[in-house]
Amino acid sequence: MSRQKKDPLLLAQMCQRLTAVVDLLGVTDARASEMLGYANSATLSQVRRGVTFPDVEKLVSLGQMSVGGHAIPNLHWLLTGFGPAFLPTDPDSGVARSASQALSQVALMNRGVVRPTTSHAERPGNRSRR
Repeated sequence: MSRQKKDPLLLAQMCQRLTAVVDLLGVTDARASEMLGYANSATLSQVRRGVTFPDVEKLVSLGQMSVGGHAIPNLHWLLTGFGPAFLPTDPDSGVARSASQALSQVALMNRGVVRPTTSHAERPGNRSRR
């Protein structure tokens, strides 16, 4: 039985999201590679080109990296594109959660990774009730 090829579109999307997360962490590729346990930044360069994606052990390491001590990458978002890109380090803090989600959305919209969402009332065809 032959091994099934990876979906190139899915791989490209996951790589784009991972690249955005690494950029938002505010570290160099060399430092991010070191933190993920790579000997050099070659693999991260391949991720940036959409050629490869880190294995599970590297993703676990990524999920433990903090952005300013307030948020960590959301691995579910990284893989699927659903949910906020970052999660608060203190899940009991609603303020931290809201700030984390806002930071995630704004930063990723600026990078073109996600599109802005509109509220139900703002969507075409929906009339507001007055």
